Amino acid sequence: MNYREKSEALQKLLDAMNTGDLTIEEMIETYEKGVALYRELTEELQGFEQRITMLSEEKEAIDGTWRDA
Repeated sequence: MNYREKSEALQKLLDAMNTGDLTIEEMIETYEKGVALYRELTEELQGFEQRITMLSEEKEAIDGTWRDA
């Protein structure tokens, strides 16, 4: 699943938990799945942030090179 699909899956899990229709066993299982998805999303987001930082730094280095020339 991509980031958007994981985010939508997490939202569906949250919606299911908020209905009050789940048994305690289902609630715990849903919660565990939600935590796993949340961790995956957080890791992916951190990766995105690192990539953006790296690209920004590269752009600044290139811009600086052009200004120095």
